[in-house]
Amino acid sequence: MNRFFISPVLIAAAFSFLLFTAVAAADPIPIIQYQATDLIDTEAGKDLWEYRYFISYAGADTFLTNQGFTIEFALDFYSGLQNPPPFVIDWDLIVFQPDPILDPENPAPGGYDAVALQDNPSLTGFSVTFLWLGGAGTAPGSQPFTVNRLGAPIQDEFGEWVQPFEQISEGETVVWNPNVIPEPGTILLLASGLIAAAMIHRKKR
Repeated sequence: MNRFFISPVLIAAAFSFLLFTAVAAADPIPIIQYQATDLIDTEAGKDLWEYRYFISYAGADTFLTNQGFTIEFALDFYSGLQNPPPFVIDWDLIVFQPDPILDPENPAPGGYDAVALQDNPSLTGFSVTFLWLGGAGTAPGSQPFTVNRLGAPIQDEFGEWVQPFEQISEGETVVWNPNVIPEPGTILLLASGLIAAAMIHRKKR
């Protein structure tokens, strides 16, 4: 009697392919890693640090034009953000300072804001220096971030042209680890290897 047998390896290969396809088709949800470095202080009593950010994806697509991210700098722990921040090709970068004075009832955190100027922009070179207010023996850590999209310009009720702003997703930065997530090529290579193993297994049977 013939039996229909599906190799577990073949199932794994198919699952890997479907997972890759689904992730690639979704809106970009990046992993933003950080590396915090204690710099030599340039002013007495002011603790100077630097964040470097590393962005990666599980899917093939990255940011499209007018998509970007904003990393939040909490009011009580940061001040003196580097402005303007270092230039990054393919990006429009803006820094805004934590502000307890502009609206005392709703003090605003600071931010490192980046908007892509073209599809699939470079994902390297993001950094900013700042003053750390956490005190001796402490160090900067994870920060909240949002992934954003600018819509096509529209006219508001006063006849002014504005660009609507939409938040796509949100997350927290994580400590830098170059192996935290496989790149798209790695995923495809793994799937190909699983398929090849399944074919060999079938021939042996």
